[in-house]
Amino acid sequence: MDIAGALDVHGALGLAETATVATNKKIQFRDTAIHISSPADGDLAIAADDEIDITSTLIDVNGNLDVSGTTVSAGKITGGTGAGRKLFLGDYTSTSSGAPTSLSLGARFSNSAGGKGTLKLQLWENATDTTDSGYNVMGIGVSSNQIDYVASDDAYHHNFFVGTTERLKIQSDAGNNVVVADGLTLTNGNLIVASGHGINFSSYGSGTNIDNNLLNDYEEGTWTPACTMFTIASTPLATYTKIGNVVNIFCYIEIQNNSGNSSTVRMTGLPFTAKNQHYATGVMNLASANGTINNPHVRTVSNNTFIDFKKDNDTSLIANLVDHAHVLFSVTYFTDS
Repeated sequence: MDIAGALDVHGALGLAETATVATNKKIQFRDTAIHISSPADGDLAIAADDEIDITSTLIDVNGNLDVSGTTVSAGKITGGTGAGRKLFLGDYTSTSSGAPTSLSLGARFSNSAGGKGTLKLQLWENATDTTDSGYNVMGIGVSSNQIDYVASDDAYHHNFFVGTTERLKIQSDAGNNVVVADGLTLTNGNLIVASGHGINFSSYGSGTNIDNNLLNDYEEGTWTPACTMFTIASTPLATYTKIGNVVNIFCYIEIQNNSGNSSTVRMTGLPFTAKNQHYATGVMNLASANGTINNPHVRTVSNNTFIDFKKDNDTSLIANLVDHAHVLFSVTYFTDS
């Protein structure tokens, strides 16, 4: 039966064979805004001026899903598994950051932390596959007992902005891998620097013949003075502070009465070896010494960890002159340690 005009059915219409609608015709419901039609060969259009409600336990879409409006989901959106299975975000262009051909979002799995996975949320640019290299990606992943922030294996920078001002940059290429633009504040804890590294002041040097701008050491501690020319009865205090290659030491000892011999005094036990060709001097205070000693002082010895007791005209002190003395001195010297 070929119906050339409108068919108005008030009851049920049963069809034993296929019903064909002409190319430019529609199956209409209620009014002209609600209908099913085929606007072009291979296309099927379902139109409604308010809502299309599809109710089922499973809706299977076997092709690409093109949504030109907003997608709202009260449940999960689950992607397939395997290479290239992602949520594709479409084309994006920007005059300030280049013109990538695509952005896509996906999850990947891996057996190693910081690699391509464990459970990871990633953003791909200019790529739709999960190959080992050649993809540009940022991701946040969860692996065993840690959260990984992952930069791609390409030399990409990850910039963090407040408004239009860049505050932090993480670089995946060599060089200054973390760049902080506006100061760094630690509200708790310590800044731990690996051995052999430190704070580099190379951008701020203003002197001439600068050999080094790296501050790579700071220590505070105690040292043990020792001497074979007399007996040290007690050591109330012997401390040091090392900043870079500069060592500041302080010493307070009490010498046992009548324990000194006729040798010149040399004390051992400095915490660091004095630098080659560096002879540092420091003021020494002697209390209760045997007789008057003018200009008592101490002097380090190049390439050694001992210190000599001196007096006027760089004369060495004899041990029996400081019997029963209270000796206090401090000195600053340089080291290569």
